[in-house]
Amino acid sequence: MSTQTPVFLIAQLETIDLERHFQEYGIPVLSILKDYNAEVLVATPELKVLEGNYKHNLTAIIKFLSAEDAERFYQSPAYQPLKAIRLENTHPETSWLAIAPAFTGLPQ
Repeated sequence: MSTQTPVFLIAQLETIDLERHFQEYGIPVLSILKDYNAEVLVATPELKVLEGNYKHNLTAIIKFLSAEDAERFYQSPAYQPLKAIRLENTHPETSWLAIAPAFTGLPQ
């Protein structure tokens, strides 16, 4: 991924306790994200599924200015305790996180 291309951290989680997730993970992670030039675009348990089977109860999309910022956030010492909380409160078989580059046009 290019360092000049914004990226999106996409998370689809099946949390065990949604209220706990927001209190112990969601609120604290917002302050850390600011340090990495991140913008939360979506963080909701409410989706209208148009096709397919949606087995999650939380979707989040976070924009970073670069892949490096996203990786630095994910690996940061400040994030690790929150990551542990997230992992403890989600089902690993169905929850996932990924980084995707912003759309820059179709290949030529």
